[in-house]
Amino acid sequence: MAAGLKLIGLFLCVAMATGDHHMLSSLEELAEIQRDLYLRTFEFFNDSVSTEMDKMIEKLKALESRLDDVEGRLQDYAARTGNDNEVPLEPEPELVRDNRPTTTTTRRTTMMMETTPKTNERLMTTEPTEPIRKTTTRAPTTRRTTTTQPPTTTTMPTTTPTTTMPPTTTIPTTTPMPTPLNCKEVAARGETVSGWYLIDPMQRGNPFTVYCELPKGVTSVGHTVADREIHNNGFEGPGDFQLNPVYTNATINQMKALTLVSQNCSQFIKYRCRAAVLLATEKKSGLRYGYWVSVDGEHIGSWGGAPINSGKCACALTARGCLENKNCNCDSNPKQFAIDEGIISDKPYLPVTDVRLGDTGSKKEEGYVTLGPLRCQ
Repeated sequence: MAAGLKLIGLFLCVAMATGDHHMLSSLEELAEIQRDLYLRTFEFFNDSVSTEMDKMIEKLKALESRLDDVEGRLQDYAARTGNDNEVPLEPEPELVRDNRPTTTTTRRTTMMMETTPKTNERLMTTEPTEPIRKTTTRAPTTRRTTTTQPPTTTTMPTTTPTTTMPPTTTIPTTTPMPTPLNCKEVAARGETVSGWYLIDPMQRGNPFTVYCELPKGVTSVGHTVADREIHNNGFEGPGDFQLNPVYTNATINQMKALTLVSQNCSQFIKYRCRAAVLLATEKKSGLRYGYWVSVDGEHIGSWGGAPINSGKCACALTARGCLENKNCNCDSNPKQFAIDEGIISDKPYLPVTDVRLGDTGSKKEEGYVTLGPLRCQ
């Protein structure tokens, strides 16, 4: 701003000088004034350039002083820590000076000096007496780039603790074992304690609970009247009495599937009678008073231990035979209690779905029927 005001003042002087006809008496005076104006203009520019050069030199000296201070601090740090591997012997001015190459300043200074007229002795005398050696004599490629950084800790041992977490292990995805077909498979899988287990003989995702007799591997399917004596009295006609067992936890189709996947199946049946026949037929109708119903609903005219539909009980197959040489002990219509019992082992007919009895219409005629659970192995 000050330089501009000076230049405006010079031009005003020229204008006043050229406008005053009384002072300009000849062309020589006018030429003298013009030369004087040129000299003053040149001196003005010379003064401006010298001022700027002085300012630039002061800035360079300040930067150099800061570099010396940084170098001293780094050397003090190296002396305290004993690590002088990364402390430079000399400062690196090229990295400190705003990332600008020092050759640019030198080049600009040289160009200004070359463009100054030879008659400008004042400009030549205003150069600094001390050359800027540290900004022009060092090649930037001969120093490391870590001079302004504190020493690295590469030589220090790492303090990072080892991980305390267990290594991650990939658990292989395995297909879960299917539900056992029967208690035999339960035993094969290592189970030894008898109890309730889940099986699925159909393998259709519809399992049910059974009692496993282990370690033998016997599958037992019970029902609502299993192993209980059910009293039969007041049912005179053939088949009037109905046991009607309800199997727990399993449907008829599930029990059919169980018999298919099992090697053998059986069911205990017993009738304790007094003055009541078992398999004998009624004279009028020719129908049997008693029989049991197979899994498919067939009326089976035989008792446990005798062939299917043979009309006999197990005692008829022994050497001693049945009471009064009948087909069953109860068919002798005994006045004291007699028993017919045995195991039904014909797997295709099992389980027993019902037991039908009769001939207990009077008070003295009665019987007690027992049906065990379905057992397969």
